[in-house]
Amino acid sequence: MLKKYTSPLHLVLYVLSIISLLALSTPSFSRNITQLFLAVGGSLFFDYLLTYLLGRSRVEGLPISSFITGLGVFFLLESVHDYFYAVVAFLAISSKFVLRLNNKHIYNPSNFALLLVAFGCSDFATTNVFRWQVWGTRWSLFFFLSGIFITRKVDRWALVVTFFSSFAFFAVVKSALFDVRLVTLLLPLTGAPMHLFVFYMLTDPKTSPDSRKFQVMSAISVAFLDTIFRHFENRLGLAMSLIIVRSLLVIYENYYKEYPEPSIA
Repeated sequence: MLKKYTSPLHLVLYVLSIISLLALSTPSFSRNITQLFLAVGGSLFFDYLLTYLLGRSRVEGLPISSFITGLGVFFLLESVHDYFYAVVAFLAISSKFVLRLNNKHIYNPSNFALLLVAFGCSDFATTNVFRWQVWGTRWSLFFFLSGIFITRKVDRWALVVTFFSSFAFFAVVKSALFDVRLVTLLLPLTGAPMHLFVFYMLTDPKTSPDSRKFQVMSAISVAFLDTIFRHFENRLGLAMSLIIVRSLLVIYENYYKEYPEPSIA
């Protein structure tokens, strides 16, 4: 029984729940408890609804992945319209049911919803998670340490280590080529927003490869594309890079089938 509630998905849920409560207690955090309820409650409701409407089998208990998706929407989105958190939750959950291949969803739902909002609903909301100024050093450290712990549980350490190393390497190259201060380019690595992306989106067990080789390739590719997007001051570089790399991996997987299916349900 205890093992059931200490699975990698449960651990992610526990950590993100703690972080959301800490964020709500921070005066500079621009979300509220109503928005948290709409994001999480909306994700759970639409998961149950779409499962019923599409006649799919339902696993017993709470849909943990949808709960995590709701927390992701809560962190990623910023809007003065509370109801919009439920709307984006619907978009995120819908992507899990619509964008599927080989009986699994293709993209991280929160990341996919982030880009939909950025490109199609910018009048109603912004997606400025990667520009947070809420967290101090202590909470950034909490993000990092909890992320390291979960990364080991889901066996994505190669993905994380390679991404951080590649990000630093490309920062050094960019600093040398464009005469930009290296400290400025490396600064994003120390922030909670970067840790949120790396440990809870890039390493999503359902949408990231199990193979060490493909983890390394994915991490290098995401870091490289993000460096290009950052050079052109695109604030959604991380999210866009992940979508692009994931799409290419899905195409490659569909034709060559060289790495195994994810083992985490």
